[in-house]
Formats: sequence, structure tokens, C-alpha cells
Amino acid sequence: MRKILAVSAGALILSAVGASSQTFEQQVFLISRTAAVAAQQTRQKFAPPATPGPSAKDQETLRAAREAYYSLKANGFQGMKADVELDWSSILGRAPSDDERQIFDDIKFQVSVDAKGSASVTFSTPPPINEQQRVGFGQITSGMSQMLAGFFQTWSGFMIEPPLPSPSAAFQLQREAKLYRLSYKEGDAEISTTLMKNFAITKLETATPDFQSTLKPVFSATEDGFVLAGYDADYVSTSGSGKTVLKVELSYQDVDGVRLVKGLVLDSVYEGQPTHVKIEFKNCTVQKRAP
Repeated sequence: MRKILAVSAGALILSAVGASSQTFEQQVFLISRTAAVAAQQTRQKFAPPATPGPSAKDQETLRAAREAYYSLKANGFQGMKADVELDWSSILGRAPSDDERQIFDDIKFQVSVDAKGSASVTFSTPPPINEQQRVGFGQITSGMSQMLAGFFQTWSGFMIEPPLPSPSAAFQLQREAKLYRLSYKEGDAEISTTLMKNFAITKLETATPDFQSTLKPVFSATEDGFVLAGYDADYVSTSGSGKTVLKVELSYQDVDGVRLVKGLVLDSVYEGQPTHVKIEFKNCTVQKRAP
């Protein structure tokens, strides 16, 4: 499973501006591996079933559940681009100094997301004044690029298409008094999704021989269906090391008639080390399918 890396709080930033007291140990660490896992499982579960499908009643329930979610694809989404504005104060835990701000203002990021949710990040930095700053800039841009790619993997799994398998897929649906439990298997991954009676997902659990993960999404109910407003997630490796905990909050903007992410607040803890990141997506443009 591809590991998604991110910038480690203030250490990278201080190194980038030349603070000699910082080392590079643990400057880059995992913060969104659970998100990447959940996103991959979301994509995989649309594969055609290898075994006979469920009952017609269960298929109709799953079809209705899918229709309860907002879908960018149904609204003609073919891709997006945006400038990425990073709140450096959120990472540093304090306001940047004048010298730091001058450097940070010259670090630019832009993200492009294709029709399937794959993100690519471009960036520019000021000329480094020494080797330490060059390495620091490289760590920052690499970490941010991978963090954004990991985030959009999860976001697209809930927003581009409904985060549920096709009604023609092989699955089991358990009906309880106040909820549904949907379960299925993809490869060596066992997946369990809990839904309320209004079809809002409250928990997505994935278990493989290598890891166990839990993602608890939060949705905004809109006239166009459920829109992902955030999620809590955790990932635990079966090897006994590498626990990651995430909390994500999202805001949205209307761009040419579709809902695109506007703000991202991400809190993570990896092996007891916290990170806090605030990002705003500006100057967004959207590519849409011709009517």
C-alpha cells in the first residue's frame, strides 16, 4: 500500500528558513495512510462481482442509498485546478517572523485533480541560500505534494461518485432497527460499512492481513444529496507500529455549478506526534463534460 507522507509540524519550516537547532529526524511522517487505504478500497469495490449477487430487495436498497449522495460525476465533473494557500501559522503554532513570512510568501503550490480524483501538485520556491535550506524546501514540497494527493484520494472517493458499491456487486446487507450494515470482500480486504436509515454512512472499516483502519465520515445534507464535511480516521498496522489518527474538516465553494472543496483543516497524530495544517483552495477552475 502506497504510503502518504506529510510535513512534520514546525521542524521542516524552521529547517527551511535556516534554523540550525533542528534535525531532520522524523521531519516527514505518515499522516494520511488511512485515507489512501479507504480511497483505494472505494475504487476497488466497483469491480464486477465474481459470485452471484444479492437479492433484488437489497439491490434496490443499495441503489437508493447511492442516490442519496451528491455526485460530481453526475454534474459533469472532468477535473479541477486550484492555487493552494497554506496557513503557515497553523503549522508553526505561532505567527511567522517577518523573515520567515518573506520566504513562505514565495513558496507556491497548485493542485490539479482529474476526473477520477487523482491529484498532481506543482510548486515553486525561492532560490535556496544554502544546502540546508535546499533540503528543507525539498522536504516541504514533497510532503505537501503527497499529503494533498492522499487527501484527494479520500475526498474523491466520497464526492466524485457515491461511496458505495454498485448494486450489481457481491455484498451482504444486514437490516437492523436503526441502521444498515453492508459488508463485502475485495481481495484480502474485508470491508464493513455502517449506514443510518437515511443512508448516511457513519463508519467504514477495513481489515487486511497488514492493517486495520476505521473511517468515520461526517456529511452535510444538501438538496443535491450528502456532501462530505469531514472525517475522523485511524490506521493501525498489524506489525504493532505506525498508528496514525486523523481529523479532517472541510468547507466548500460553488464553481460553475459544482461543489468543490474550499478549505481543509487537518489534524493528525502519528506515534504521538501531532500536526495541524490549514489549507485554502483559491482561484478554482473546473473542467466539465460538454452538455
